[in-house]
Amino acid sequence: MTPRKPKAPAPKPEPLAEVIAASVRHFRQVRELTQGAVAQGMNEIGYPTWGRTTVVEIEGKGRGRGITLAELIGVAYVLGVTVFDLVIPTFIRRGDIEIAPGGLVADTVIDFMAMIIPPEIFKDLAVDVATKGIQKELARLRTVESNRLYHLASQLRDRAEEFESTADDLNAKSEEAPS
Repeated sequence: MTPRKPKAPAPKPEPLAEVIAASVRHFRQVRELTQGAVAQGMNEIGYPTWGRTTVVEIEGKGRGRGITLAELIGVAYVLGVTVFDLVIPTFIRRGDIEIAPGGLVADTVIDFMAMIIPPEIFKDLAVDVATKGIQKELARLRTVESNRLYHLASQLRDRAEEFESTADDLNAKSEEAPS
């Protein structure tokens, strides 16, 4: 009997602050913005104390500076993304996310969303998305059926013209035939 390999330990959840730091850094770099440019953008929307070092601290790991929800919304605005862009894409790629150090962990996107959006609003959003999807599909089906009916009507017109032509030919021959 061969010994079993021990199971690999589950990956450690990534702290939310590090997820946000990596996302801010990623979107800033993708948009080719300097840390100073992000700080300037924050100054322009009402955060006059933000400087380049604030962005360095936000993007830092471990001892980095925390960020308030209001600041997170501002940074998302400056970067031209949503708050969810700063949290969820990294969350989906890497797995569990640690909301509180050594404590609360979200292990699915739905769990994370449920922490942010009350269940009744989440349900309403799901119904709204489903309703819009159904309406879009119905519109697509109406177009498909309309196109089919148009094609069928065109074929029927062509056949009617053929029958009319054949009937005219038969009438002409019957008139020409001696009685």
